[in-house]
Amino acid sequence: MWAFTVKRALYALTLCVIAGCTAPPAYSEQAGFESLTLERTPCFGGCPIYSATVDREGEIRFQGTRFVAATGPRAAHISPTQVAELATALNAAHFSELHASYRTEADGCTALATDHPGTVIRARIGGVEKSVNYYTGCSGIAEVERIAALARRIDEIAGTQRWIVAP
Repeated sequence: MWAFTVKRALYALTLCVIAGCTAPPAYSEQAGFESLTLERTPCFGGCPIYSATVDREGEIRFQGTRFVAATGPRAAHISPTQVAELATALNAAHFSELHASYRTEADGCTALATDHPGTVIRARIGGVEKSVNYYTGCSGIAEVERIAALARRIDEIAGTQRWIVAP
């Protein structure tokens, strides 16, 4: 029996070496992001609904959905310095330490108010995507200011106000 198990293990190891098996990449903020997305989700009223994605080259893809000045797709570009500022903001928020969801009592919300918008932040780093989904009606969590500050910084650096607020 032992010989059979060893043979199977050696066979699996050989296949892994031939196929180039590697461990899945680890999420690391230090690697710099491939893309960073901020999404603002609906509320009961007239909250802006949009998403903005910035890639490592500084290309911005904005998609206005509702209650924004510019609906549909828009594009712009930011400088390498601004891309670095986004990476710094991601690190300052300790994004990798945040939970995937802050939406319910099970996620740590001590109180929930209805009809609020949500904020979703997604970062792709080293081929690994991490997403944080925060419902702004969730209160009582320590991480709320880190999430809100990161979202504000993404909006600021990406210049989304040009598409959100009517002139």
